Amino acid sequence: MEELTEQQHDDIAAYLSDQMTSAQKTVFEEQLSQNPALQEELELQQRIRRGMQFLSFEKEAAAMFARVKKEVEQESVQEDKQEEEEVEEKPLVIIVVRPLWKRPAFWWAAATVVLLLGLFWKLYTDDIPGGTGTPIAQKDSTKKPPVSTDTTKPDNPTPSPTPPTDPGLLLADAFFSPTPKANPAPVDLPVETDAGTTPDSVIIAQDSVAVVQGIELLRQKQERKAIGMLEKTVVEGYPGHWRACAEWYLSLAYLRDRQSAKALPILTRIVRTDGHPYQQEARQLRNRLKK
Repeated sequence: MEELTEQQHDDIAAYLSDQMTSAQKTVFEEQLSQNPALQEELELQQRIRRGMQFLSFEKEAAAMFARVKKEVEQESVQEDKQEEEEVEEKPLVIIVVRPLWKRPAFWWAAATVVLLLGLFWKLYTDDIPGGTGTPIAQKDSTKKPPVSTDTTKPDNPTPSPTPPTDPGLLLADAFFSPTPKANPAPVDLPVETDAGTTPDSVIIAQDSVAVVQGIELLRQKQERKAIGMLEKTVVEGYPGHWRACAEWYLSLAYLRDRQSAKALPILTRIVRTDGHPYQQEARQLRNRLKK
């Protein structure tokens, strides 16, 4: 194989760093089309640069993931502390209850009771006008069935019906984990993007942050907010590990929100995707939902 000169190595570095003029780039590309050794060296330098760039992406994403997780935990602790302080700062209300005999309404009520008792006694001792002389309070001679005084409870009381529980909600709680699976070692290297587009590292970091926040919302039983955040990651996220995690937690959010019809298609797509981090869990959950 032909060995490259030092100038050719410098030309490769300038070409990859976009430091050539248009004329220099045209001349270099003509040389590249005629020299297989130059082509092979260029491809090797591109792979090395992409590998180094991807390693920096992974470190940035891991650091951002740890920082966001710490911030979410600190916010939860601060909110709990603030609620405790608000409860402690509420003023103590002392209610003074006046005795009944010191209230005018008590004496009015007592006078009314005495008047009614006197009226009843008057009617009890007098005969009914135009009647047979039978007192009003005379007891009825008809026999009445005895009233049972047994207050013991029956041996086998009828249990009160319990409201049905959504099986999807129970299964979602059983399969939920507050920590997503770790990102495995990549196989395909990311493709370099133009200067005007968003770098892949930024998109990957945003996806990881969205997944962590969605999981925290699910932990706090805020399913509707979690669904909105995870849906956006599934639709607009970078194809890879974090978008796959967003699909799994979105299906759990749908089940918790009693939307099994939306969760089943996502679980089926995960089951049919080889290499998906949650393929086995999705298969088990889908089989239990169909029972």
